[in-house]
Amino acid sequence: MQVFLTESKGWGLRCEVALPPRYYLGLYAGRLYDAETLEAIENAKPHGAQSAYIWELDEIEGDSEGQGLLLDAEEEGNFTRFFNHSCDASVTAVTIIRRDLEGFENKKVPLIGFVTNRSIPAGEELTLNYRGRDVSLAQEDVSAWASECRCEAWNCLGRLKHC
Repeated sequence: MQVFLTESKGWGLRCEVALPPRYYLGLYAGRLYDAETLEAIENAKPHGAQSAYIWELDEIEGDSEGQGLLLDAEEEGNFTRFFNHSCDASVTAVTIIRRDLEGFENKKVPLIGFVTNRSIPAGEELTLNYRGRDVSLAQEDVSAWASECRCEAWNCLGRLKHC
């Protein structure tokens, strides 16, 4: 994997070789926190210095054990924190359940893995839909979303919601 500076989106991620569909890329890495602890850490930072690399771990179907856990990749992340958003993403996030994480014994912890959606030519930027699923204009008022989307995809909604 290669981290590179894009023209308009900051740092991005690409692979120097072609990748097949359903290729496993890796886990989202970072420090695992409960919501209360991470909120205290973020509130102690100067205004505007909050982490942009926080991933909220969803509850497991029918089981709320993983609810309230967050991964922060700001200080201890890996290459997966450099996926930029695209409304037509080439990568999908998948849930992987772990039971043996230090500090979270006897608890199911949903971690995030990434796989390719399709064949990806060498050098193409690897992107992720930050919304996690497609959202149509009929479902939600995108004009109220927080920032301009710069993905330039054929199906771009024009705005990117801060999650």
